[in-house]
Amino acid sequence: MAVALQLEGGVCTHAGIALGTAAPTPALARRAGEILEGQRLDAPLIEEAARAAREALSDRDGARATAWYRHRLCETLVKRFLTELSNEEGR
Repeated sequence: MAVALQLEGGVCTHAGIALGTAAPTPALARRAGEILEGQRLDAPLIEEAARAAREALSDRDGARATAWYRHRLCETLVKRFLTELSNEEGR
């Protein structure tokens, strides 16, 4: 998973969230990026974007993890990444 943000004055001007081995093929969580762009990052917005990223995953169980686990991990990691990146902007 990779998260890239461009922040200007605390407002997200570009967001990209890529999901690698969490789906059958690498994918972009486009809806999550759309939610973030043009907005000032705060906890409710980060939650919404993390849910949208989770929804970009397939619902199938894999050999290494169940769909439930992959969804939960994706949402948790996206929240952590976005929170950390938004905190970096304030420093």
